[in-house]
Amino acid sequence: MVVWIGLAIMLSSSDYLVVALLILPQVLATVSSSAVWAELYSGPGQTGSKFSTEDYIPDLAKYQYDDQAVSICAAGVWIVYEHHDYNSAGMGEKFVVFGNGDCIELPSELASKVTSIRQAGSPIVADRSSITLYAYTKFRGPELFVTRNWTNLYIFNDQTYSAIITGSQPWTVYTYDSYQGLAKCLVPDLTVTVGDVGVNVGLFPTYTELGSSGVIRSVQQGCHSEDIIWASTQLQH
Repeated sequence: MVVWIGLAIMLSSSDYLVVALLILPQVLATVSSSAVWAELYSGPGQTGSKFSTEDYIPDLAKYQYDDQAVSICAAGVWIVYEHHDYNSAGMGEKFVVFGNGDCIELPSELASKVTSIRQAGSPIVADRSSITLYAYTKFRGPELFVTRNWTNLYIFNDQTYSAIITGSQPWTVYTYDSYQGLAKCLVPDLTVTVGDVGVNVGLFPTYTELGSSGVIRSVQQGCHSEDIIWASTQLQH
């Protein structure tokens, strides 16, 4: 989406590489670790036709696989969506799957309705510390994938309504630039195995769980606030 192009221009070269993964998701197909993958099946119990990916897929219709998936197997943290471009209008059903090749039936509200799929966290190093910020609740719409401290989120300022943490550390989010203002320490609550490593996972599906009204302007690795918010991942599939 063009929103990422503006962000890439304004940031340093190291940040540009992070955002480039969002501008050009097809690049991931050539560099992704096989430890992070997903398989969609058109039948229950992993039967029927199969669609495999290690990549962001904004529109399964391009592969003649929209509105087909009934069950899924996945390694890593994956989100399936009812609409194309990851429910980009901020509406539609979603479902989060995480594990190490675990298989599950999709809920009835999404069975035979999946149109897009993407993963959260690093596609290359599964346990790399990261926070993914989303422009809508329930991990919908545009995202910003962050793996280091950012003093300013630029055009993503005040646009965070949900988040997913993966990796070894909690993250602290701030209402102002440069780690100022109200600070909330977001802590993951679950560890899953991906490949042969343990990955901490934390889901924060709404701004209420984030302890904000979407107003986040800087983020920092580690816990730098006494105001600690634990994720509720185990309840948020």
